[in-house]
Amino acid sequence: PCLKPSARLEHLARIYARHLKMASSLSAASVHHALQLALLVLQSAAFDLTPSQQGKLMQAAERHNVPETCAEANPTAAEEQFAQNAALKFFAFAEDDSWPLDGLQECMESVSASWLGSHQNAWDWSVASVAELAEHTNKDQWQRGINWYLEAKEVLVSETVLANTSINTGPFAYFRHPDRSDDLWLNEPCNALSNAAFYFVSLQACRDSRQPPNYLWKNEMIVGGHFLAYGSFAMHGNPHWSPDTKGLKRPDNHTGPWASADTHLMDLIGMDITFYMFYQAAIHNLVGQADSADLNMLLQFGQEGVYYQDAREALHVAAASWAGPQTGWSGMAKQIRATVPHYMLGSVGLVLAHFYAVFHPALFGAGAYKLVETVCKKMREVLVPESALAASLCEPEGNFAKAARRVTWKVPVSIATCLSDMIGVLEGFIQAMFWQEGMASPEGYMKAWVDQGVISADDTQCWRMPHSTWHRLAGLTASSISRLLTAYGHNGLLMPPVDDEQRAAAWQDLGNLAAITMRFYQSLAVMVDATSLNVCNVYQVARKCAVSPELCPKPQVAGFLQPTEITAMMNGLLAEHDNITDLWSGQGPIEDPLSICTFSYDASITGISGLSNFALQDVKLQTTLLTDSNATVVRGIIDLSACPFAIKVEGSVSIKRHEGDGFGSDQLCSSEEASFILQASILAGLSSTVVVDMNMDALLASSSDKDPFSVDLSKFSIVAHDLTLLPPSDGWHQQMSFAVINQALDAGLTKAAGELVTVFVKKQLKELLPTEVKKMGSLVKGNTQRRLSDEPVCKGIEGQLLSMWTQKQYDEHLKNGWANTVNDDGSIVLSGTSRCLLSSWALSAMLLMQFFRVSRILF
Repeated sequence: PCLKPSARLEHLARIYARHLKMASSLSAASVHHALQLALLVLQSAAFDLTPSQQGKLMQAAERHNVPETCAEANPTAAEEQFAQNAALKFFAFAEDDSWPLDGLQECMESVSASWLGSHQNAWDWSVASVAELAEHTNKDQWQRGINWYLEAKEVLVSETVLANTSINTGPFAYFRHPDRSDDLWLNEPCNALSNAAFYFVSLQACRDSRQPPNYLWKNEMIVGGHFLAYGSFAMHGNPHWSPDTKGLKRPDNHTGPWASADTHLMDLIGMDITFYMFYQAAIHNLVGQADSADLNMLLQFGQEGVYYQDAREALHVAAASWAGPQTGWSGMAKQIRATVPHYMLGSVGLVLAHFYAVFHPALFGAGAYKLVETVCKKMREVLVPESALAASLCEPEGNFAKAARRVTWKVPVSIATCLSDMIGVLEGFIQAMFWQEGMASPEGYMKAWVDQGVISADDTQCWRMPHSTWHRLAGLTASSISRLLTAYGHNGLLMPPVDDEQRAAAWQDLGNLAAITMRFYQSLAVMVDATSLNVCNVYQVARKCAVSPELCPKPQVAGFLQPTEITAMMNGLLAEHDNITDLWSGQGPIEDPLSICTFSYDASITGISGLSNFALQDVKLQTTLLTDSNATVVRGIIDLSACPFAIKVEGSVSIKRHEGDGFGSDQLCSSEEASFILQASILAGLSSTVVVDMNMDALLASSSDKDPFSVDLSKFSIVAHDLTLLPPSDGWHQQMSFAVINQALDAGLTKAAGELVTVFVKKQLKELLPTEVKKMGSLVKGNTQRRLSDEPVCKGIEGQLLSMWTQKQYDEHLKNGWANTVNDDGSIVLSGTSRCLLSSWALSAMLLMQFFRVSRILF
């Protein structure tokens, strides 16, 4: 975590394919296939799959089909996200040739330890534990009628992939016995075999080159992969419990002895131990300095003396038991379960530890721990609502929280990247729990898909069996956690104190922090309402993505504080409100240049249009952090500038000449009134400063009555570059109106139009911005095209000006030189001097008219 994002995988894949094309004379189809393989390899780089393995997964996907009851897919971005990395999520371990376990034996043979009993290495130990159960398990011992999981189709082991010695099925291959080919069964074959995905944890631990030389968790992570895989394999393949487990009764048809190995407990301790190790490894890596008492309090979830101080010791005890006869396994498992926390608590603790590092006091100030407390409560409510121990982790006066405030946490180099990596892992785990069949809400959320025939208890296509997908996703997520834990030593964390330069670097992606945090809550929402996901859509997109990965761009997380999002929002806002009507009216006197008559005007603006011509030219974003003991506020200051665009103004003007009371004025200034239509065009530029404050406390609380966002527009202006008037047709006012209207335009119209548009846009933005900001964190479909802020968007303004003019008007006024250009569409474009020419001509005409009138009276 906490490292700079890598280059886009799609770009690298295309380079890969291009080099293949250059290196040999491949056909177009071959290059296309190479591109598909490259994308699969790069998208799954964390799991080190070879092109051969990826090719087999692709071919496996091609041989499978979506249920016929599924209609044509129209997936949401969330459903597309569920289908990402589809080859591994859905098709690994689904049939004979889709088992990417190359190198697993060599990996496990690298571990030798006394806690493996008499076995030479972890591979021999794992093989012996599988063979031990195969020798003693019995179908008659199965506990029936529980129906925890959907799959129900008993098969002989000899009829499964485990009987195919040409396929590398890992230690599972040794679930056989020479004398029991006809009575060794698997109760849930798809669910049992898909557990091989947990061996990705072992492979990851072996192959991750970033592990520091003194990495203390490697051997246990390798062995932990087998605990995860084999415990669940045993339970789904042969579900039998000891008599005192959960009060279960002895099966009525069972005539032999009870099974000594409680496979239910085998499953649970594998998850519990491994996730406890994940959590403790995170604590050791994220805590920089601590006294032993506080460190132990954190390592044991505030329950000192209850849980193992070192999770690896629990694994050693369990491994030693599995190294011996299965008669002792259940007793060991019961002891382990009492001294190791539930794996869901380990998952919550893992994420919580990251939030303590991300919301660091050195970066967030006095409100840092309050933010962590809020996140903790939200996670507990959704993931482990009934856990009193999880609730205690969130209490500020609890043992855990007090120890967490006393230790010194390391500081992330990049807050946004560190948080994004961790939430990415959490999101994978939440996706996995959706397929677990019972971890999300409401109860029975999968039943609708069973009723529609999309999911079936006896489906022979294992990629469509929900709990099998849980195993694949849980294995991939656990592997990702292991990968994250080895990344801490690669300059991703700093020891405090941090200087101003390091603090500024940590906040350089501050604009993305809100979106990432909101994505965290969006992910949790799936657990609250699992019915929002269309399984048919996921299956259809997953198959398409597995077969043709280049057709599946990854959905993006929407973030308002980004130039692309701002551009889309502003353009959409003004395009939707192109016309503003019933806007303004005004009256006032007009001065007669000869001081003979008295004039006045009564004008109104009835419509302003052309806002759909708006397009942002430049967006600049500056983010700062405001902290005090009451709140932590992320402030985004957004400076916007628009391309030149034309605003059309329509209205009416009434000009009055009043009777005079001076010498000759009764004849010169008889009372007259004329009205005409006002049509003008303003070539405008726009600049604005938008300030968005995000209250992190209110945002993370989510249920708070306080709105987490406030918006203020400190600057919004329209600057007129050119004005053009539609002259009246005839009458005494023909000459006078030119000067009058131009005076009104100069003195009032530009100001009035600008203020009207400013007020309107401010109102619209203030209503829209909070809504838009709250969309942060939501997924945007991967194929959505958004303009980058550095791409030119400004187009010529020709054709925008005065398109309301008729061709007859053009022809008439073109003779007088008032228009410089007539476009093909009939619009006129005037030069920057047109207004001045019109005003000068009109003033001269008015003066000449007044001169002739005065002359007639006097002479």
